[in-house]
Amino acid sequence: MSIDEHHHDGAKVTDRPVAALILALSLAAGILLPSIVYAVVLRPSNPADVLVASSICLFSAIVYLWTLHATSIVPFRDPWMSKSIFGAAIVAILGTCTAAVATQLSASPHPREGTWEIRLRRVDPNTQNRSCVWDGKIILAYSSSRSSYVGYAEDKGENACEYGVRSIRLVDWQEKTNELQVTIRNFPANDAHPADKLVPTEQLSFVMDGGPGRWSSKQSSNQTTSYLYAFEMLRPE
Repeated sequence: MSIDEHHHDGAKVTDRPVAALILALSLAAGILLPSIVYAVVLRPSNPADVLVASSICLFSAIVYLWTLHATSIVPFRDPWMSKSIFGAAIVAILGTCTAAVATQLSASPHPREGTWEIRLRRVDPNTQNRSCVWDGKIILAYSSSRSSYVGYAEDKGENACEYGVRSIRLVDWQEKTNELQVTIRNFPANDAHPADKLVPTEQLSFVMDGGPGRWSSKQSSNQTTSYLYAFEMLRPE
């Protein structure tokens, strides 16, 4: 054994303290630090993310050991060491792929799809009191051709609301702008449904704000028909 080399438990460590230490720290900062930042600072919250973070940290550590070996800072003497590192690398890669696929399959690309409870109210411009126009449920589905969520409300038959409409025929909710169009169908004007209590237009326009399980229309200063109405969407409990 030469003066400059020492053997420790199957690994041969070259006695170049200053240069080796600087190189090892530089490699650690470039290889290990990003994975530590991902795992600790970003704080993965679900099991798939935890598995991804753990696998990335393991793979980074393996790459770090490989680099130390390639630069002769810590060359491996025994074959079983390199084989063990190869095995750990395969496990890390498979773990990352499995978690990524599981996350992709479990996460919905369109989270607003599904059943919503909707409330349409008429707003008194003087007192801001709200009167019922329509309450019910709607099922939204994403339309790729429209780039929006489209849904049809349930048929309730007779509407007991004071300013009731016969039905909500269509809801079109733009995903990027959160603009929402509500197409309604009035009752025929009669004694039970006076004309002054009917919605004066078949389409109301709103800009929604909120999320993820509760959305409300923003109050607008634009003096349009929709200014007199408010729209809410809630996920059923």
